[in-house]
Amino acid sequence: MRKLSLPLVLLFTCCLNLRSQQALDFIPLQNPSFEDMPGIGKLPLGWYFCGPVNETPPDIHPGGWFKVTKEAHEGFTYVGMVVRDNNTVESIGQRLRQPMVPGQCYQFRLYAARSLEYSSISRATYQLAVFDQPVQLRLWAATKNCIERVLLGESQAIENPEWTAYDFQFEATEAFNHLILEAYYTGPNAYNGSVLIDKLSPLMMLKSCESSSRPTLPDLNALASIDQLVASIRFDPITEQLETHYFQDKNGNDHYLNQFIWQLVKSLDADPKQKLLFAIGGLNKTSIQTRMLSLQQMLMQAGLNPKRFTIRKLRKKDGKKPWDGGSVEGEVLLRVR
Repeated sequence: MRKLSLPLVLLFTCCLNLRSQQALDFIPLQNPSFEDMPGIGKLPLGWYFCGPVNETPPDIHPGGWFKVTKEAHEGFTYVGMVVRDNNTVESIGQRLRQPMVPGQCYQFRLYAARSLEYSSISRATYQLAVFDQPVQLRLWAATKNCIERVLLGESQAIENPEWTAYDFQFEATEAFNHLILEAYYTGPNAYNGSVLIDKLSPLMMLKSCESSSRPTLPDLNALASIDQLVASIRFDPITEQLETHYFQDKNGNDHYLNQFIWQLVKSLDADPKQKLLFAIGGLNKTSIQTRMLSLQQMLMQAGLNPKRFTIRKLRKKDGKKPWDGGSVEGEVLLRVR
């Protein structure tokens, strides 16, 4: 098998394997860094729209529109949400893979920034207007899509143009199974404003709401070969999504994605010309398509340019060809080109 030379960045203190759940419990989120193709009025994979039916959904940046050009904090894309001068605001949500536990305390982190330039059409005047005023973020929970919501917390006004971490801590009062993010005004009057959001954490379970410190992440040694990394990649048997892990690199930066995909992508930093070919299997066409989309999102979140990887369906003849990692039985094959 082909061996992989790992850079020093992979000698990290990290990770949680969801299969063991040894010391850290959390409720996972799908596509926490909003990876998708940029677009206007487009929702990222795994998220639904909670705004007014007569208004457009948020946008996936950066694509150059509305004069927003800021680079993502993690991966390649992020979400931009606005508040408007006609008393309408934007919000997005997703159904959780498992419900919150009533009485349980949770901690949640996201990164947000204010774009110094953000231009769009005023809903009050129908003229070009500036949407660069600071807004706050509200965190909601619900038992149904967008309705019967309970406010979990709200941030201060997001004024910093640099990506900044914002923490929320709350106690669940019901078995909520939906999480909703909403941009909102900082005062009583409606105005045009915006916020950029990226890199969400999972919902971390705390022993008590009296403690505001972040949980310590368990250690795990880095794997040393492509075969080991690919053999460790697993898809959830129910959702068909890649397993996600919450870990910290040697610089103290936390990451919430599949740790083996992250290690694989970081190993390519030494040779920017290398490209990856994945062959993915599954129970049926829907299963395979879901797995391929999940892998695409995870590779982008780890920082791999879409031009550097190809994902296709596993073929019968693939088992007869040499691959750098994986197996037909494991339904994941990888070739480095």
